[in-house]
This record gives sequence, structure tokens and C-alpha cells, in this order.
Amino acid sequence: MHPMTKIVHWGKLLRAQSEGRFNVGPRAYLLINVIDDIDQKQFLNAMRELEETQGVDFVDPVIGRHDMVAMVEAPVSVEAMVSEISIKPWIKNVEMIQIVSLFEHDGTFWKDVG
Repeated sequence: MHPMTKIVHWGKLLRAQSEGRFNVGPRAYLLINVIDDIDQKQFLNAMRELEETQGVDFVDPVIGRHDMVAMVEAPVSVEAMVSEISIKPWIKNVEMIQIVSLFEHDGTFWKDVG
């Protein structure tokens, strides 16, 4: 992860904490593969299209098994959002990694139960 990305995410976390917004909708990282015959211009357009989708927080290109990663926050179900994103004609497949919160509803860290 780029160091600036960590700062942005930490900033969002601190802002959410200061505003008391810990009970946000479910969030997930989407690992996305695009179709094989997409060119660079189409890829950039696809990223822009995805970034403009409601509930998408960010989209970044990546190197490795996947072509891009996105973070999404859905009001109710990230699965429904993944289904909506998956039908885009330039997407080959989407893998979802659901995010779990480290905070209780009151904004405090989970307590040790051990």
C-alpha cells in the first residue's frame, strides 16, 4: 500500500471517530480482473466509471493477480453492490474481502474477552 493511502485511510478513521460515525454500512475491498482485450484508454475509462459508482470510496490499479482494487461501502449489503458492479461488460471477475470493524458502536476499541 502506498504510504499516502495509509494516511488517507487513517484520516478517514479519525474523522469518523470525531464525528461519532462508527456504525457505517458494511464495507469491503473488491479485487477486480478486467477482460483480456481492454486497452489502456478503456481501462482508464473503466476505473473512472467505477469511481463514479455510488458507494465506491476509491479505485486503484494494481500489479499481480488482479487489475484493480476498490473499496466500497454499501448502505445495506456489499453483496448486492458486488452483483451490480460484476455485470459491467469490462469486468472478468470480482473477488470480495469484507471489512470488519475494530470499534464497538460507541466508538471504543473491541475489549479483550480473554
